[in-house]
Amino acid sequence: MTKAASGRNVPTRLAARLILVRANRTTRRAARERRKTLERELGGYRTTAERDDLFATLDQYPDGMTHELREILSRQARNDLWGGGRFIRPY
Repeated sequence: MTKAASGRNVPTRLAARLILVRANRTTRRAARERRKTLERELGGYRTTAERDDLFATLDQYPDGMTHELREILSRQARNDLWGGGRFIRPY
């Protein structure tokens, strides 16, 4: 094993970094899958009335607990209103 200037074993530090990178990637992947599932489930609230009812329920909880739900619902409502968020030129 090679010693770094600090006297630590370099391969051990490299292995630890690889473990951290892989763990971080796995955590991000799991969070992305969880969010996709949540977006699909919230996509079932299609009408304004349904969304308003859900927003009324969310108002009973602190924003820190519901900010992700509110953001997803707002984006879905905006996309429904504006056709997926794409700008369509009139000509």
